[in-house]
Amino acid sequence: MSSVATALFEDLGVRNLYRTGYNRRALHSLPDLRSIDAVFDLGNITYCDTWPKPLSLRLSKAIRFRYAIPKASFISLPCSWGPFQPTHRKLLDKLTRDAMIYNRDHKSAHYVNELLGDERAIFCPDLAFMCGPQDPGIGQNVLSQLGLSLDEPILGIIPNSRCVEEGITPLSDPAKYYSHLRRVVSWARENCYQVVGISHMVNTDQDVKLLSDLDIPIVKSNLPTIVRSVVANLSAAVCSRYHGLINCIVHGVPTISLGWHDKYPGVMNLVEMIEFDHPVNHDEEDLVSRLEVLSVTRPALIQRLQTNVGEVRSIIRTRMDELSTHLGGPPTVLNDLVTVDDTAIECLPEPKKRKGLRVLLRHLR
Repeated sequence: MSSVATALFEDLGVRNLYRTGYNRRALHSLPDLRSIDAVFDLGNITYCDTWPKPLSLRLSKAIRFRYAIPKASFISLPCSWGPFQPTHRKLLDKLTRDAMIYNRDHKSAHYVNELLGDERAIFCPDLAFMCGPQDPGIGQNVLSQLGLSLDEPILGIIPNSRCVEEGITPLSDPAKYYSHLRRVVSWARENCYQVVGISHMVNTDQDVKLLSDLDIPIVKSNLPTIVRSVVANLSAAVCSRYHGLINCIVHGVPTISLGWHDKYPGVMNLVEMIEFDHPVNHDEEDLVSRLEVLSVTRPALIQRLQTNVGEVRSIIRTRMDELSTHLGGPPTVLNDLVTVDDTAIECLPEPKKRKGLRVLLRHLR
């Protein structure tokens, strides 16, 4: 998300980009705050129903940060917000007043707008949809080294430790999630799929631990290019990571979302694949039924994904045009993005000449 956003800023003609967190020390390390033209937030009041810190404190902290930069436009890039309580109304009103608040799912936008009685939140799909497919070559080498044949179909499993995390998972017994994963492996082998586990996180082995008991080869890399290239070689996937799900979708991989939060059906609805959303607390046999339908209808699903991803990108481009106008410039020409190592590069001509913006980017949570 952070690297994709950086490519967007280049397209907007940003002259200086500063990255910071919410803490006071980070602010003190920045140049004159009155020279900042815009603040872009990459992870503000996201999933506030799942974090332990009281929401009122999170809102207050965000407000202090926003108003410490007096002249800047405040833009929240697409993320999920809510739900809120009536007691949060005044704080939410202050944070979002005269701001551009993009929500990456309709439910989040509804949470904000319903509480405020105003259409302040704007639906905009996650910017990760702008990432173009990765070249499959590196991934083919990785899979071959793991003993997988490129001539046979491969099903990928992308797990998520939050599905078993106490206080987060909707499951009363986290063992049910492991049972789901094991059932996917057995179904795949019975139906002539090879299986590979993929950790869609860098610099942590949290999700690798979930895969270690499945007796399958595992891809674990701190380079997003390698992970994305592996995904480009999959025939199908079962995914519990949000950005892993988008990664599969933009590569045209028919995927079942196996998730713990409203954000998963939000994505699947967006690309007209809701029949393949399987909340982690649903019955295991329903998961098997979805796998069978997905396998039989794969060619049609690939075509559906290609069409719908194009439409999702059109929505994002429209929203970024609106953002560019809000910042005082001409419409952007935001095209597909590709990742190189951990950096996003825009497939664009030289950035348009305009008055240089000095932008502050708050780190993604």
